Amino acid sequence: ILATSSTNTGSLNNVGDVSAFPSMTFTGPLTNPRIANNTTGAYLGFSVTLGASDVLTVDTVNRTASLNGGSAMQYVVSGSTWWTIAPGINSIIFTSSSGGDTGTGTLSFNSAWSGI
Repeated sequence: ILATSSTNTGSLNNVGDVSAFPSMTFTGPLTNPRIANNTTGAYLGFSVTLGASDVLTVDTVNRTASLNGGSAMQYVVSGSTWWTIAPGINSIIFTSSSGGDTGTGTLSFNSAWSGI
């Protein structure tokens, strides 16, 4: 899913039978980016202003966030969770707190299955 501007929604389909871990990339300019899985009610938000050349990357498997290669854990908003994509259709919403933001947020994942 690719989101631009201050609010964008989309749907993701995890065709597997277990939750999948997404990775996320936010590219500025963005103010306080937040991405939520409305299906599960979980969100991951950051209290940070990204400039045009800034890149914030999120790895939900390893529960890490980095800004331009350095740790960004200090920007994680209280109440955030390292959420997953449940099996089936998931409603995703990307927001930023400034209506003038022109940056992007991308989310990628692979459907996941239980195995031996």
